[in-house]
Formats: sequence, structure tokens, C-alpha cells
Amino acid sequence: MLNDREQTIRRQAEELGRLREQLEQARHTIERLEAGKNASTLRHVPEPVGAAT
Repeated sequence: MLNDREQTIRRQAEELGRLREQLEQARHTIERLEAGKNASTLRHVPEPVGAAT
């Protein structure tokens, strides 16, 4: 019975590791998307009315 529990704990630890990796990848993806969104927003800011060109 102890061996079954040890195997269960080991499997859960491996799954937790995989989920942490996926979470970290998702965080990086979100950061890249937000950085791209901010950069594109800055490039498309309209000129104020009456601004000298």
C-alpha cells in the first residue's frame, strides 16, 4: 500500500511540474502579447487636432 501511495505522489509531483511549466509559458506569452499591444498602441496614437506638422 505504501508503494501505491509513493507512486501516486510521484505522478502528482510530475504533473505539478508539467503544470508549472505550462503556467510559466503562458505568463511569457501574455507578457509578449501585452508588450506587442503596448508597442502597437503607441505607434497608432492619433495626432492632436491643430498639432503643428
